[in-house]
Amino acid sequence: MHILSAVILMVFLCCLSVSVLAADSSKMSYRQNKIIYQAQKALEVGDAKQCTRIVLQYLDEHEATPYQFYSLLGTCQYQLQDFGAATKAFATAFSLETKNAEISSALATSLYLHEDYAAAGQQFAITYQLSAEKDPQLLYQSAVAFYMAQDFRQAVTALKQLLKESNAGDSSWNELLLSCYLELKEWTEAQQHLQQLLQQKPEHEPYWRLLAQLYLQQKDYQQAAFAMEIVSRLQPSDAEDLKFLAGLYNYLNVPVRAADLLAQAYGPAPLPQQVEELAGLYLRGYDYSKAMTMIKQGLERWPDSAPLGSLLTQLLYQQGRYQDVLKSTAAGSEQSLLKGYAAWHLGEWTEARKFFLQAANDKQYRTQSRHALEVLELLLQAAAEDADGRQSYARFHQ
Repeated sequence: MHILSAVILMVFLCCLSVSVLAADSSKMSYRQNKIIYQAQKALEVGDAKQCTRIVLQYLDEHEATPYQFYSLLGTCQYQLQDFGAATKAFATAFSLETKNAEISSALATSLYLHEDYAAAGQQFAITYQLSAEKDPQLLYQSAVAFYMAQDFRQAVTALKQLLKESNAGDSSWNELLLSCYLELKEWTEAQQHLQQLLQQKPEHEPYWRLLAQLYLQQKDYQQAAFAMEIVSRLQPSDAEDLKFLAGLYNYLNVPVRAADLLAQAYGPAPLPQQVEELAGLYLRGYDYSKAMTMIKQGLERWPDSAPLGSLLTQLLYQQGRYQDVLKSTAAGSEQSLLKGYAAWHLGEWTEARKFFLQAANDKQYRTQSRHALEVLELLLQAAAEDADGRQSYARFHQ
C-alpha cells in the first residue's frame, strides 16, 4: 500500500470511530440506544467480536434498523480486519444516510482495504463533495485509488481538480500525476509537468533521471544524454549509469566521450573484451594517442589477443605508418587486406598483390580484394609496358 495512502486511511478510520460514538441518538428508541451503548462499550474495551455479536443479534431480530447499527457494525468488522464485511455494512449505512460524509469516508476506506480500488476512488470523490471543509487529501486518496485500479485517466482528472482547487500543492500530488502521464504514455504532458517540477527542485536527481527516460521514449537521444549528464553531476555515478550514458554517446556517434565514460565504468583492470571495446571507440573517434595506449596496455597483458592485434594494425594504417603495418605479426584476413593497401602506398605492388590474394580467400573481404587486384594488375601491366618502352627507346638511341 502507498505509505501516505495508509496514513490517510488511518486518519479516516479514527474519525469514523469518533463519529460512531457521537452518533445522533435522538431518532432512535430507548431500546435501540441501549443496544448501541452496550455494543460501543464492548468496542471501547477492545472486544470487537462481542460488539459484532450484539449488533448482529439485533439486526437478526429487526427489519427496519437505523444506520447507526450498520455504521457501528462496519467499525467492528474493520477492527477484526474483515474488510469485505465492513464494506457491506458501511454500504448499507450510507444507503440509509447518503449525506453523511463520515460514513462515506468509512465506506471508501473499507473499499480500498478490500482492494476494490475503482469503487474506492469513486467513493472518496463523493466524500470530498459531501465534506464541509473539502479536505484535499480526500481527492488525493481518490486519485491513489484510481491509480491502483489502473484507471489512470480518472486519476488524472482527480489530481487536476485537486491542484486547481488547492492553494498549496504537495510534491506527492505532482509526482502521482506524473506517474499517471507515464502510464498513459502521454510523453509531452509528462515532460511539461516534469519541467515544472524541475523548476521547483532543480537539484532533485530522480527528476533528471526520469526526464532522461522521457527523452528516450521520444527518441531524443541528445537531450537524454544531457539529462543524464546532470544526473552524474548531482550524485556520484555508478557503473550502470556510466554505461547507459556511454551507450547514448555511442549512438550519437561521439565515440571518444563514450570510451571515457566506459573507462570509468570498467575501472583500473578492464577485461580483454573491454579493452578491445575501448580501443575500438578511441580509434573510431580518431583519438589515436588513447587508442594506442589502450592497445599497448592490452597487448602487454594478453600478447596473443587477435582482436587487439587487429586494432593495432588498423591504427598503424590510419596513422600512415605503412612500414610498421607490414612488420606487424597480426594474422587474419583483415590484416592481410590492410597490409596489401600499405604495400600499395609504398609502391611495393608485388607484395601488395600477395596480401590481396590472401585476403580474397575470405568471403567477407573477397570483393574488396578482387577490385584491388584488378586495379593492381593494370598498374603492374602499365609499369611493365613503361619499362619495355624505356628499354626500346634506349636501344633505338644506342
